[in-house]
Amino acid sequence: MESFILSPLLSTTLSIFLILGCYELGKNLSAAFKLSAILSDISIKEFQFLTFGLIFLLIILFPVTAFTNQTIFIFKIVGIVIFFLESNLYLISVVCLKNLFLF
Repeated sequence: MESFILSPLLSTTLSIFLILGCYELGKNLSAAFKLSAILSDISIKEFQFLTFGLIFLLIILFPVTAFTNQTIFIFKIVGIVIFFLESNLYLISVVCLKNLFLF
């Protein structure tokens, strides 16, 4: 367990990136399943994206990790994928903003 403890600043930064990655996953899932119209009628749809992302991950990860012996490896891979999902979208938006201000 001691090998998973990082410095407080790095842990906080990684947690924020993972939360934002789940938000982006939820946004992509709601766009893929065309849930925007339904969500707009119920509440503000941006508040529900994080919930969709987390529940989707729970639905997928629970059976996979419950019935395999590679739980730590699976969690690390999923965490890295979620981290890069958010960081790539962040980098793309920074590049787009930079190009926007150059013209």
